[in-house]
Amino acid sequence: MNHGQSLDLSSKIMRTRIFFTHIAWNASTHQGNRWAPPSVLLERGTGNLLELVTAYYFTLRGMGVSAQDLRLFFGQIRTLDDPVPHLLLAVRAPNRSIYFVDPIKDIPMSADPPHEFRPSMALNEYGSWWTPALTDLSVWNTAGSSLVRVEGWPEVRDQTLDLLGLAPRQDPIVAALEADPPAAGAKKKSRVKSKASKKAAPKNKQSRKIKNSKSSDAKPKAVP
Repeated sequence: MNHGQSLDLSSKIMRTRIFFTHIAWNASTHQGNRWAPPSVLLERGTGNLLELVTAYYFTLRGMGVSAQDLRLFFGQIRTLDDPVPHLLLAVRAPNRSIYFVDPIKDIPMSADPPHEFRPSMALNEYGSWWTPALTDLSVWNTAGSSLVRVEGWPEVRDQTLDLLGLAPRQDPIVAALEADPPAAGAKKKSRVKSKASKKAAPKNKQSRKIKNSKSSDAKPKAVP
């Protein structure tokens, strides 16, 4: 997966598709009991669409394509009957053009968004985005949401990036929570407040003593 870094983008995509032509895959986008990483897909030689497009993603990562330029799009294909769940890969070129890689298409990639496909979510190894259209540029120009709720993906990501020799990046929201958990933060604030009140107590006690002392020293007024 690490070969081909010197190739241009179209050659990388072509090589990726050729590499997985021997895989017998079905159109399911459901992970079932497990979201299998590319290493498992290659070992057994069969898989589903979810696993195949995931393998495309990480093969391109191994060829030097940045995660910032890759998105997995989950959605549905409109048909005459009920919509069919589908998944495809979007790749952003150095000139900022976006290409779509769809395993059910004969061409390796296309600059034209497939009109029959309606996405609902996009993700890469850094975040996820809820989106209604492939032309939604916020998917590329904004930080994604946490991946904590994308079941199975963090494990596949970390295992495969480790295999490729690419250091997995920790979810920023998880990192922030681990650095300062809500409970610890609350305890910290209460300790600070408690210390402040203890420091203020002697001062208040002393002021009461002074006040009482002044009251006792005051001479009574003469009664005419």
